[in-house]
Amino acid sequence: MTEAEWLATTDPEPMLEVVRGKVSDRKLRLLAVACVRRLWHLLSDERSREAAQVAELYADGSVSEESRGVACQSAANREATASGVTANSVAAQAVVKAVSRSHNTARMARAATSDAAYAVGYAASAANTDFVTDPYSEAAWHNGHQSELKVQSNLLHDIFGNPFRPVAFSSLWRTATAVTLAAQMYDSRDFSAMPILADALQDAGCDSADVLDHCRGPGPHVRGCWVVGLVLGKE
Repeated sequence: MTEAEWLATTDPEPMLEVVRGKVSDRKLRLLAVACVRRLWHLLSDERSREAAQVAELYADGSVSEESRGVACQSAANREATASGVTANSVAAQAVVKAVSRSHNTARMARAATSDAAYAVGYAASAANTDFVTDPYSEAAWHNGHQSELKVQSNLLHDIFGNPFRPVAFSSLWRTATAVTLAAQMYDSRDFSAMPILADALQDAGCDSADVLDHCRGPGPHVRGCWVVGLVLGKE
C-alpha cells in the first residue's frame, strides 16, 4: 500500500496490514474498542458493555489480566446464549474479540473490526423498508457494511496517523496547558476541544502541519488518537 492509498482507502484490512508489527498492542486494542463502542445500541446485554469497558481499561494497563479474563468469559457466556445470527449477536462477538487475550493483537483487532462492520450491515438489513418481504436485503446489508468500513478507516487515521510520514514531536510542545487539555479529552472521551489543543500546541511552538491539521480537522477522534497520545506520552 502506498501513502496515497492509505489516505484514500475505505478498507481497514489492508491498513491494518501496513501497521502490523509497527504499532503498540495498546493502540490496536483501542481501535477494537472504538469500533465496538459504535455498536453500543446493539449491545443489549450489560455483560457485553462491561466487557468493552474492561477492554479499554486493559489497553491502558488499568485493570489486571485476571479482570480481563473474567470480563471476556462473561461476554462469551452472553454470546453462548445467542440464538441465530443477528446484529446483536455479531456485535457481541466483536466485544469478545476486543476483550480477548491474544498473542497476535493485530489479528484480534482485525477480527473485532470485521465483526463490528458485519453487525452494522445486519442492523441495516433489519431496518430495511423491505424487511417484511426481504429480511436479509443484500443491498441494505452491503450499504450498511460499506458505510461502517469507511468510518473504521477514519478511526485508523485518527489512531495511527500516517505511517508513511511519522511526526517528530518536540517535548517543548508538551506544555501544562496542552497536557491538561489532552488528559481531559482522553478521560471524558469528549474530543470537542481538539481545535483548542491545536492552539495550545501552536502557542508552544508546534509548526507541524500534520499535527495542527489533525487537531483542527473533522475527526472522528477517539481514545488512541495519535496526537493526544503524543501529548500525553502514550505509545
